Amino acid sequence: MFYNSYTEEIYNKLNKIPEKAFKEYKTSQLIYNELCKMGYEIYKNIGGTGIVAKLDSGNSGPIVGVRADMDALEYKINGKKQYIHACGHDANCAMVLGMGKEIIEQGIKKGKLILIFQPAEEIMAGAKKIIESGYIDELEEIIGIHLRPEKEAKLGEATPALIHSAAKTLKVKIVGKSAHASRPHLGVNAIDIGVSLINSINNIRMNPKNNYSIKATQFITSNNSSNIIPDLVNITLDLRAETNEVMEKLYSKAEKLIINIPKVMGAKGEIVDKKECPAAKYDDNLVSIAKEAITKVLGKVLPSIYTYGGEDFHYYTKELKLKSTYIGIGANLKMGLHHPKMNFDIRALNKGKEVLKEIILARLI
Repeated sequence: MFYNSYTEEIYNKLNKIPEKAFKEYKTSQLIYNELCKMGYEIYKNIGGTGIVAKLDSGNSGPIVGVRADMDALEYKINGKKQYIHACGHDANCAMVLGMGKEIIEQGIKKGKLILIFQPAEEIMAGAKKIIESGYIDELEEIIGIHLRPEKEAKLGEATPALIHSAAKTLKVKIVGKSAHASRPHLGVNAIDIGVSLINSINNIRMNPKNNYSIKATQFITSNNSSNIIPDLVNITLDLRAETNEVMEKLYSKAEKLIINIPKVMGAKGEIVDKKECPAAKYDDNLVSIAKEAITKVLGKVLPSIYTYGGEDFHYYTKELKLKSTYIGIGANLKMGLHHPKMNFDIRALNKGKEVLKEIILARLI
């Protein structure tokens, strides 16, 4: 039931052409060529390198999207820059293409299927670009899929709801006043203020029943001299929370500290850049349909899996008010996602493709 050389062959081709966010030119062209052979109505260069492909039954019914991300990760290995599909986006594209091929060959009886091949997930920017294009405004439902580490799901296992956290990255600038180190009283030391801010950030307390975290990941001073009080510090903060509501509370507390602690100490603190992605918020009916599909294909259904990882997939749900769910597929994946030597059992691809196909058949047949 699971053997389908097409899905594995496409994966092998995609795996050989990893590309960075918004530069997925070869990847996008390969996917476009495949969709042309299948006969989809295709829109290319959406949100940069993205592709939207549509199959219309001609009858009323649900308008269902399936999304795959295309970008790879950048590494420096032995002093050389390399791009590697260490998060398995090549696998995601292969599963969606495999499903798309079989669905168009079989046909749908109602509604519309929309395949979305999205750039730049790794920098949390691609989903917004696809949304802004307007090419998926008609969507009502959307499904995502991703391989999972072995400790979460083994080959032949899957969860119908992979629950990502909300994530924010804040770039914070603290401006003090420079002075000679022999006369520190004439300056306002941005390092001291930065340290005070981080210590206060680390002491934020909220309801322990809610999963959240906030921490500094970068601390950079402008000072290149050992005898000058620095007037500038740049700090990067990483925030995670299990729901969007918890994230907003966490962000509000952090924002007040960023502004007020430097102010009290005679400096200025501000957030100069902010990147974020929403938490998962799934539709119970779609989760139930995904569960039935997994049961039919694999026999074993895992409960929902919660991860602190962020995913810009959830912009589709938030911005377009879509019903959604996101499948986590077991693949005996070793070394972990984002490790340059990540590897998995390729047999997982056809299992994932079959699960997606059963979900689409349940919605559009």
